[in-house]
Amino acid sequence: MNPEFQVWVSPATIVLGNLIVVVFTAWVSNRWMDAKIEAVRAESKQSFAEMRLEIQQVRMEFNSRFDHLDRRVEKIEERLHLIQA
Repeated sequence: MNPEFQVWVSPATIVLGNLIVVVFTAWVSNRWMDAKIEAVRAESKQSFAEMRLEIQQVRMEFNSRFDHLDRRVEKIEERLHLIQA
């Protein structure tokens, strides 16, 4: 083997090894972040679904109370018309 080539083999091997470690570490970190993002996304979807359900329940109760008040107002108006007539 050429002596100049032997001088460069060790540093080249070290650089190649470091490159492999860096790429592998980046790949693992990327997969870890993807998993974390997906977990947060799923948690957000569930939270939004719960909030939508809660809002829908509040709307239904509001509509029920509003209908009840509307009927009471109609009864009062009918009584007023009866008294005035």
